[in-house]
Amino acid sequence: MSTSISARQSAKIVDTLEEKGITGEIVQDELIGKGRLADLAEAVVRGTIPDREAFRKLLGLLPVIFHLIVNYTMSLADMIKVGGYDWVNENIIEVNFPRNENRGKFKVDAELIHFGRNISSDSAVAEMDKMGYRPATIEELLSFGVTNPEIQRQFPVVAPRFVLRGQRRTSCRLPLQVRFQAGPQPVLVEQ
Repeated sequence: MSTSISARQSAKIVDTLEEKGITGEIVQDELIGKGRLADLAEAVVRGTIPDREAFRKLLGLLPVIFHLIVNYTMSLADMIKVGGYDWVNENIIEVNFPRNENRGKFKVDAELIHFGRNISSDSAVAEMDKMGYRPATIEELLSFGVTNPEIQRQFPVVAPRFVLRGQRRTSCRLPLQVRFQAGPQPVLVEQ
């Protein structure tokens, strides 16, 4: 393995920084000027950087993966009640949201993905499909809200397939994506 950084690796670093909104000024002032890049490089070489989730937590960032336990035995009304929401649309009832066929408690790993623009529900679903994701079910979305109430207070978290019958499709900004695990079904943890 080569010890020098390749042109491809350099380009990927630059692309990643630009995707995150880093400018040349930020690189100079915050990463190089304040020594943060040198500190990060030293920690990498020493092997003292924790796993990615712990590292993100240390930096005050949201987790990349959210580990949920979804109880499919609860009614939609009970799931909403457990969530303690300040307001609930009166149309969010069982008849408008067909129930998932799963029964029991399932472990589901979820990710929040921001498309960086307003996007229609259909386009969001198409892009998620290309990425190997699917939209959250209503049960997963409510479980996310119960487990992470502070996040839904910071910004809207939606699942783009949930449009009430008779309503027109709307654009969404932050859909909750659920990653496929060994197939499209969540993993049963308790019946």
